Amino acid sequence: MKRITHTKSFPWFESAKALGIEFPTEREMRCTSDAYISLTPTEQSLLLKASTELYALIEQASSQVFKENRLSQFLIPEPYHNFFQTSWHASQSPWLGRFDFTFSKNGVPKLLEFNSDTPALLAESSLLQEAWRQSTFSTQKSWNDIEELFVPHVSKAAFSKLHLTTPKGLMYDQLQTKLIERLVKQAGKETTFFPLQSLSWDESHEDFVDDNTQRIEALYKFYPWEWMIEDDTSKHLPQSTLQWFEPPSRMLSSCKYMLALLWELFPEHDFLLPTFSEATPLGDSYVQKPYYSHRGEGIHLQKNEKKLSIPSPIQHESFVYQELCPLPRLGNRYCCVSVWMVGSSPAGIGIRESRTPVTDGGAFFIPHLIEDHKEA
Repeated sequence: MKRITHTKSFPWFESAKALGIEFPTEREMRCTSDAYISLTPTEQSLLLKASTELYALIEQASSQVFKENRLSQFLIPEPYHNFFQTSWHASQSPWLGRFDFTFSKNGVPKLLEFNSDTPALLAESSLLQEAWRQSTFSTQKSWNDIEELFVPHVSKAAFSKLHLTTPKGLMYDQLQTKLIERLVKQAGKETTFFPLQSLSWDESHEDFVDDNTQRIEALYKFYPWEWMIEDDTSKHLPQSTLQWFEPPSRMLSSCKYMLALLWELFPEHDFLLPTFSEATPLGDSYVQKPYYSHRGEGIHLQKNEKKLSIPSPIQHESFVYQELCPLPRLGNRYCCVSVWMVGSSPAGIGIRESRTPVTDGGAFFIPHLIEDHKEA
């Protein structure tokens, strides 16, 4: 893997607007303009293999959690256990997920986490990355099948109309949700978007309704399940019959405790890092991760006596401890490679780079190409 600088300019912000993707401001659109990441076909194959195997392991682990009713270990309150169990046994196919990887010294991908509930970076990884490639390196290849796989995947969903929601005022989350809506329409489905604050329970419908008191048949929410079960309307979740996207079971796979459970069930697996519920087995070098956090918030990295913590607006109480395997450093930037999943299928790559060892909300998206370095 290499970071290649170039002089081919690409107007990210203007291109996004032309594609109907409305970033709030150009400054908030964090995309690298003068470089790309070059991955070899071998590295691509390894990432495909890793994400395929890890997805299967997570499915096995989730199945065991539901079979043994270990939901409390994921901080899911007991009143919602039947709701989660019912959803799991309905075998509803999830839509999108994003594996985040680092690499061992031998170049083996190692799982950092699975963003399976509210994975960000979709616009940059799919439409915008392809627009960049076509504009700057049109004869080169990349791994970007997200839109190609997602649209037919959604077309198989058993609903006629999809409501989509995210909290009002969160512009990036709205951008992501609007892109999902666009792709769902391409799949031939009717859609309606409304702010999450307007989601309410209606006794006459005996289900959730939107801001026009219209009953919701299926709902895509860009809003984490761990927050959803704490909201005022959460007491009605067990009574609802609507289809959720992503399904409730994604709360498990997005929880960092899943990393510890995977190591418990599949120790020494090639693509896993040792992860525990306490730091003792890892000595004085480890990464402390809250069970639930977003954009690097609450991450505490310790290497011998050196420490780095990312502040969090939330007071976290439950953590896992993962073996420290630093992100590859290319020049003066740390690089986090992510593989997008559509259902159970690996669909493409999105990469972020940052000046700190923890990939946080200030990281920049950087496009990639698949190249044979021997011929470069």
